[in-house]
Amino acid sequence: MWNKEIEACEENESLLHQEPLCLFVFRDQILPRIKLLPVTGVRIKTLQDLTLSIETYERHFTFLTIPSTIRLPKVPISQLRRVKELAVYVDIVTIDGLNDYYAFKHLFSVPDAIDNNELLKELEFYVNSGFESKFLMLPTFVITDSTGTLFRGFLTPFLPAGTLSMVIRDLHPDECNQLPLFPIGSPSSADQSSPCVLNGAPKLAWHIRHTWAIEVVTAIATLHGTAHCGDIKLCNILLDRSGHCQLIDYAPITGYTSKYLPPEGVEYDDNFSLPEGFVPKFAQKARDIFALGLVLWQIASEVSNFSRDFVEPPVLVWRGSGEGPGTEIPTWFRDVVMRCLTKGAEQRPSAADLLVLLTGET
Repeated sequence: MWNKEIEACEENESLLHQEPLCLFVFRDQILPRIKLLPVTGVRIKTLQDLTLSIETYERHFTFLTIPSTIRLPKVPISQLRRVKELAVYVDIVTIDGLNDYYAFKHLFSVPDAIDNNELLKELEFYVNSGFESKFLMLPTFVITDSTGTLFRGFLTPFLPAGTLSMVIRDLHPDECNQLPLFPIGSPSSADQSSPCVLNGAPKLAWHIRHTWAIEVVTAIATLHGTAHCGDIKLCNILLDRSGHCQLIDYAPITGYTSKYLPPEGVEYDDNFSLPEGFVPKFAQKARDIFALGLVLWQIASEVSNFSRDFVEPPVLVWRGSGEGPGTEIPTWFRDVVMRCLTKGAEQRPSAADLLVLLTGET
């Protein structure tokens, strides 16, 4: 819980950056004062004298029964071997007796029924939606308790190349971590003195970037055939072993990455974030197309990450042409991207329309 009395404190830093509490604070100030068994929850608060108030309480595991509609091979969690942490909620694991690596999506801490239900609903969406596309990542195993009946998480194939954001970042290691974008008409949009600029030509041939763009749009068009997409962003697109794209985390959700959000129908606060529990009222597919336009720009211009703290459509910075043929970004592609970023939601093309436009050009 946010400490309103002492703003500059460890717990607020942890909440603000969505990171675990400082290891040294936990080791030196908290761990000696708690019992590890039975499973313990800890509430901490920095007091006026800057000491920590620590309240412990017993928490119980609450796992849900796997519904019969989830028809995936089951693996007891005891048969998993953790290799390393991949992200929050996700570990790289192996299964006893198998040589492949998998991404294990699970609950971050001792789960309660609400958290567990959200993850289970996500799995149900993937399994029961009937999507058939090689560009959509699908679960391969459901992870159970020792009885084979209670839900502990699910596995997807581990793709070592990582996300497109990571791939592009490795192509341009000397560039700024976040390219700043500015709204149309802003004086800053014409300022060329920023140290965060796109240096040099694209490293990848255009036909590779064009292929990735087609694959991402194909995945979105598949989703839009039956449901809206989830959190569309470059770091939710993985590159598989054959060099093709796979979209992840596309289950419908109520929160989205703010810098990819369109301007319509959203009441932003001072921090450009959605109010807690806020469900956007604007058309979900139009929202996806706006985010998709930014993703297509990132792929074409090889931009691994960017910052955007305004609601208007941005002025895009396009990477310059290469020295040889086959690297320049065609004018028609830039026009397609700008149509996706149109301020009026009803004026944006559909994913199906985008696919026709992208596949009709070479």
